[in-house]
Amino acid sequence: MARTYRHLDLDERRTLFRMVEARRPVSGIARRLGRHPPTVCRELGRNRFRDGDRGFCGYFPLNAQDLARRRRQRRRRLAADEGLRVDEDRFRELHEDPDLDRYSADPGSFER
Repeated sequence: MARTYRHLDLDERRTLFRMVEARRPVSGIARRLGRHPPTVCRELGRNRFRDGDRGFCGYFPLNAQDLARRRRQRRRRLAADEGLRVDEDRFRELHEDPDLDRYSADPGSFER
């Protein structure tokens, strides 16, 4: 059976926030959300807000949602960077061409 992965949505993060504020155990939070306890621990660790200057820290659902969105965006650099897309298209053309002998093996000969 194939596993599917779903990111926590804002409603789940709000529930998580309320339960953390109520000092519920991670196992209880995970059971309530229908997630595994390590998922809840990872969420709390990755998306915890820290402001060292003011001593203000904690888990906040809107901040957590924003941090998670930014992490996903970083992984999509290829989609965001036109230069990388062009280079990847050229690379694919090079490797899909049946007559590879006409290309130089020298990486410096690959012009933009």
